[in-house]
Amino acid sequence: MSKWFADSLAIGFLTVAIGGGISVLMPQNPQAIVIGAGLSASASSVILTKRRSQLSDDDLESGEKEWDQQTEEATVSRLRNPCTALGSEKAIACLESRQIAVENIRSANPDVDPIFDKHAIYLGENLAHENGTLLLTPLLKTIKYAIANNRGVYYQFRKNPTQLQIQTLTRFCYGLNKDTLLSSYRYNKDNKTISAKIQDRSDVRHFFMGQWFERFICDRICRLFDELKLPYSYLMNPIVKFTNGDRFELDLVLWVSGKLFLIECKTGGDANAHFKKFSNHCKRLSIPPSHGFLVILDREDKQSQSDSQFWKFQVTNQDNLVLRLQDVFG
Repeated sequence: MSKWFADSLAIGFLTVAIGGGISVLMPQNPQAIVIGAGLSASASSVILTKRRSQLSDDDLESGEKEWDQQTEEATVSRLRNPCTALGSEKAIACLESRQIAVENIRSANPDVDPIFDKHAIYLGENLAHENGTLLLTPLLKTIKYAIANNRGVYYQFRKNPTQLQIQTLTRFCYGLNKDTLLSSYRYNKDNKTISAKIQDRSDVRHFFMGQWFERFICDRICRLFDELKLPYSYLMNPIVKFTNGDRFELDLVLWVSGKLFLIECKTGGDANAHFKKFSNHCKRLSIPPSHGFLVILDREDKQSQSDSQFWKFQVTNQDNLVLRLQDVFG
């Protein structure tokens, strides 16, 4: 309110100064008076335009609570309420019938899982805009670098960021801070920087380093099966033991209508290093190539198709996974 009052005083002063000055200097010149009025109006327009711009930025960058409320409502409504999932029993029984023991699985935590799932969904759906504009992808890389090097997060927006980029990143960080996944967070609107610290907890670090992708992919898969009304059972991060004593941790094992599927999710590193290992897992689990999906974050479609043809199992990215699964159950 005080800013608008100051602007009104400034506009009034300029109008009087410019108009009055010209009237004194050229009292008998109507054209000069018109010009003076025009200059006064131009000056007023400049001030108001600048203020509207500043207010737009202020509203944009200080309205995080409102954005967070909107995001919270939208994302919570997106959290899956499985209606056909059968827990983990069917998947475990199917593995045991193949002489594969399940030694450990990630137990569900109703107090913590919804928080991680909420942020995983938001992150997965806002990595980039549909027009190709990067949104959360650069910030995620900065966060992973900070965790790997045991340091704080410092992110500088690129020159002239869009409102969508600022909104998406500050909304994400505000939500993380609210749910204490960040121990501190500050957005400096003057130099367009984000400063934060990752909470010192192993589950939080694992989330940012790649577990978010597993949660996001699991949500997409289970939503598809719910929509298709297919009975399914799944294991997250099971440790399986083969008859020769070998043990491996897998990302996602699913039993769907009597068939076993293996889903592995990769967010970084050398993609070529994953192919042979995944192929061996499929063989040892007796999973046919059409039921094995290696999901690589942002893998190009053309490259994924070439990989699938060479390795025989399904290689895809997060955007095409559901389409590939629909082909299997279509």
